[in-house]
This record gives sequence, C-alpha cells and structure tokens, in this order.
Amino acid sequence: ALHSEPLLDLEDAVFRPLEQLADGFKNQLDMVDSMPRNLSSAQKKQLLASALCSYLFTKGFRGCGRSQNEYYHADNSLLHKVLENRRGIPISLSIVYRHVGMA
Repeated sequence: ALHSEPLLDLEDAVFRPLEQLADGFKNQLDMVDSMPRNLSSAQKKQLLASALCSYLFTKGFRGCGRSQNEYYHADNSLLHKVLENRRGIPISLSIVYRHVGMA
C-alpha cells in the first residue's frame, strides 16, 4: 500500500478498519455462549467459521470479478482498497477473514 500511496496513513486506512470489523464480530459472538455443550470441537469451529462468513458478507465483503481486467486490478490486492471497496482477490480477503476471525 505504501508503495502505491507513500503518504497513506496505515492506522486510518488499514489497522482501524480491521479492528472495527473484529470488534463488531466479537460483539456478535454471543451465540458461542448459547451453543449446545455437546458439540464437538470441529462442530464449534464450523459454527464459528459460518458466523464469520455471514458477518463479513453482511458487511459487504465479496470476491472480485473473474475477468482479467477485474481480477488483476491493483485495488483487489491492496489491503486498504479491499477494506474500502469490500472486494478483493482471495489472498487479500483471507487477511481480512483471518484478522477478524482471530478476534
């Protein structure tokens, strides 16, 4: 991001939006406390993964288009643009999912 926009404020463009998403997801994790106790570890992880996907979907996150013009557009790779546009290539979206999911 800094290579393409040297004056970019990473705190405002990347770190703060990621933390806001993570905090929002944490607030929705009340369902974890209401999960049946007899679920296996794998079932709990599946429920959490599903909740994470649903949460980020409601926040507007989508993959980018599949045409070469869309897929290879720099905005789909630059994390600050992915957070702003809510679209990106899989590896960029995985950073968002991982950070929010680790909340």
